Amino acid sequence: MDYTGIARSNYFRVQDAQVFQDWANTLSGIQVVERDGRFALLADEGWPSSRPEWADDELDIIQELTPHIADGDVAILMAVGYEGMRYVDGTAVAINNQGEFRQVSLHDIYKVAEALAAPGTEITRASY
Repeated sequence: MDYTGIARSNYFRVQDAQVFQDWANTLSGIQVVERDGRFALLADEGWPSSRPEWADDELDIIQELTPHIADGDVAILMAVGYEGMRYVDGTAVAINNQGEFRQVSLHDIYKVAEALAAPGTEITRASY
């Protein structure tokens, strides 16, 4: 069974709209949408990890996106996916143009669940 993913960002301001669009055009499967002078990235197969013409080079979308973000703005990149009913996965990253970021995962819920459970209770994973 194949992994199916989808991803999108919030709308955020960029340093230079044309430079940002030119960069985004180098990414396979990414669509840029604009609303009120802010831009969002949409990816119908999850965030790309390489460019087709550079298949051997890994792509770090967060590192490459960072310098495009306008001063004071924060880009939020969300991604979710699944492999049949075997498992569900999801992450969200908030990043500014200084390279500062925070990340959360759907898997963080297991630590939250442990705090709610009685001592010694086994918290099982939502997978098989």
